[in-house]
Amino acid sequence: FAGEETLHYETRFEGIRIIGLDTLLDGRIEGRLDAAQLEWLAERLSDQSEELTLLLMHHPAFPSGILPLDRMALVEGRAAFAELVKSCQVPLRILSGHIHRPFQCLWHGAFCAVGGGPSFQHRLDLRPDAPEPGPVAEPYAWYIHRLEGAHTVTVHSRYVAL
Repeated sequence: FAGEETLHYETRFEGIRIIGLDTLLDGRIEGRLDAAQLEWLAERLSDQSEELTLLLMHHPAFPSGILPLDRMALVEGRAAFAELVKSCQVPLRILSGHIHRPFQCLWHGAFCAVGGGPSFQHRLDLRPDAPEPGPVAEPYAWYIHRLEGAHTVTVHSRYVAL
């Protein structure tokens, strides 16, 4: 919203609540959610609507399992955000980017997804001591989410040839 340090919003479209969160941390590759953002989000999530809630944020708070990339995801406010997700009583999906590797997970009861990157994909290396992965020659990936109310969501993977 104009005049605020961060940009965040809430809107509704055909029975789906969409909440966008600004995770930019100026001058850094990592992301953050500050106390004011988390308070704003908590107010919105306290609405016990049966609508599906989509949380959109660039930096994922949920783990990819690629440790060097997870260390440059959402680093500030992650624990408090996790508590909000754990306590959320509404149908919730979290969609993020930043990792440049398509993956999905269940995190504290919420379905989470990163659709890959539009410019390159990171190599998959799940070893705990792995260095930061470089790019790999894989097709660019993205997801199509088909939403039918709060309780039926279908996800299709799409690939763009190199």
